[in-house]
Amino acid sequence: MKLALVDFDGTLFDFSKSLGEASLEVTEKKLTPKEVTVLPREIKKEIYDKNITKHKHLYTPYKDVVSFVNDLRKKGFTIKILTARPCSVKHHIKDILKKIGFFDEIICRPDLGVEDEDYKLSFIKGLDVKELILLEDKIDNILHIKKQIPNLLAYLVVDGVLKAFQS
Repeated sequence: MKLALVDFDGTLFDFSKSLGEASLEVTEKKLTPKEVTVLPREIKKEIYDKNITKHKHLYTPYKDVVSFVNDLRKKGFTIKILTARPCSVKHHIKDILKKIGFFDEIICRPDLGVEDEDYKLSFIKGLDVKELILLEDKIDNILHIKKQIPNLLAYLVVDGVLKAFQS
């Protein structure tokens, strides 16, 4: 099997507007995704929960990334969403994915006590595939995974711009 694992927020979709609205509700300030990541875990969780449950209509697909993923599908890749989001919001992710009309499976994080990059690495290590591509918006996640799987073909997405990752 040829498999493309695609991160959700920040990779396939721009969620800065929805996160800004959610952070405004929680902190009374519109915060950027980077500003939210440094908040205490409980506040960050509340913002992310409101972001995907209450403001999901503000998610917008990154057209170039969607086009790239569509091209992978045409080349015979199975497309799976590999998100660090908890499984409790999986149905909201499905709703948002309807905007682009494709995905084969959503893999979500059942254990929030595990760090994002360790969760993704563990999942990837358990795969038995012929060819694997990872699309991710966090360079730290790519670096962490490539330490264990150096030949992984990875793409970094920054503000909707897709670049092959060279380590």
